[in-house]
Amino acid sequence: MTRKFSDIPELVPRGGTPARMLYDQHYEWMDLCYMMDNINPGDTILDVGGDVGYWSLVAAKHLNNAADIFCFEPTPSQAEIIRGYAKDNNALFNLYEGAILDHEGEIDFWLCTRGNHDNRAYKPETNWADGQDIQIIKRPCTTLDSYIGKDNWHKVSFIKIDVQGAEPAVLRGAENIIASRDKLNMIIELWPDGFKNAGEDVGNFLDWLVARKFRLIQFVDHASSMETGYITEEVGKKQLMEIARRKSFMNFICSKG
Repeated sequence: MTRKFSDIPELVPRGGTPARMLYDQHYEWMDLCYMMDNINPGDTILDVGGDVGYWSLVAAKHLNNAADIFCFEPTPSQAEIIRGYAKDNNALFNLYEGAILDHEGEIDFWLCTRGNHDNRAYKPETNWADGQDIQIIKRPCTTLDSYIGKDNWHKVSFIKIDVQGAEPAVLRGAENIIASRDKLNMIIELWPDGFKNAGEDVGNFLDWLVARKFRLIQFVDHASSMETGYITEEVGKKQLMEIARRKSFMNFICSKG
């Protein structure tokens, strides 16, 4: 029996704040329930592309702050929101205010004026901002392998990645974490247009995952219910690529062990 929507911890303050609105809109409820089913006290959990910190908050509250949770968010305004939510919810996790990629240093980071949910660690396509002002700022970047450190690679049990098409770069920088784990669960956003804009190839990325013994799994929307829980099924590379094209973007599970 999988967890269901009512198992997701509620967040404070109630109403009118982005993280609470995500909860009220049942945002990514299946994904969060899957995470909760696959994390335990003492684990190391990585939330790459933290946005407003929703995943990190849920993980911290679910495990009563008994895990090492790392939230990575390069957008300054979002990082400020995350710090406030963590304090309001008595949630303990580490916040890195920079980008996670496949190298260390400093990058140009592109801010979208339509909001803070479509910022990029690469130069966006020409029509990205729809004629609005674009702001480019400098942000630090590092890799997961470097940030987590050799002594802790084997402790990572769960990784969530939502970084607008730069997901392959994130995992290229986590080769040692992946190699050190016999069992690892990940939820990754698959956005074909974002991958293309970032210079990545969806098919090559999925081949890369399969070569590292990950199974590709999708949530079965029509069979899942907030009252009874989520349903998943293993899929092949071609099937997953077709589903992603049809939906424009989606989250999928990568699991090994």
